[in-house]
Amino acid sequence: MAVKCSKILTASSVKVAAMEPVENRELIIRFASSHDSKLRWKFEPEQDGLRIKPGETGLAFYTATNSSNRPIIGIATYNVTPWLAGKYFNKIQCFCFEEQLLQPGETVDMPVLFYIDPEYCDDKELFYNDIINLQYTFFEAMEGFNVPRPDLNDISHKYQSNQKNKQILQLMFNNKLCCIFFHFVIMLITYCYINLPLKTTFCVFKIC
Repeated sequence: MAVKCSKILTASSVKVAAMEPVENRELIIRFASSHDSKLRWKFEPEQDGLRIKPGETGLAFYTATNSSNRPIIGIATYNVTPWLAGKYFNKIQCFCFEEQLLQPGETVDMPVLFYIDPEYCDDKELFYNDIINLQYTFFEAMEGFNVPRPDLNDISHKYQSNQKNKQILQLMFNNKLCCIFFHFVIMLITYCYINLPLKTTFCVFKIC
């Protein structure tokens, strides 16, 4: 039994129809699953991974089985890693954030139809990254429970923070190189022009 996604994004469908695959780039999409410890379901991907090109559509399936003796409503969230790849990972059809009712012992197949935006290939930060991980996590839907959703603003903030940290480290490294060069010049001047012994020169270098 297949569970249909409640939303098929028309805009995405139109974009997919006009897309052309990037022939010189192949990505590996890895699939993973988990569930809340209180949820008595067996939930796993039917395939470990797929190879697709940016601009191609991919179809994967997950399977869920209710192992309990009572009906359970589950609801799933997802995450994509690396974080930066998340903005290029587009789902056309999926089962996340929709309630799924499984009767005792019932098993369902849940499809995920997706594509990687061709603009992925233009992102310099992802130039050497050819592996994307997609993970779904199921929770039992209960009154007052809110499923954690991916926060694109948070992802963007973390990316900007990482970029800022890189800039700080680069600045520190450059300053260190300047300091070493300055000390070397002092040592060279001391040795060549003041005619101090090499051992004394090295001591001056250490003091500086």
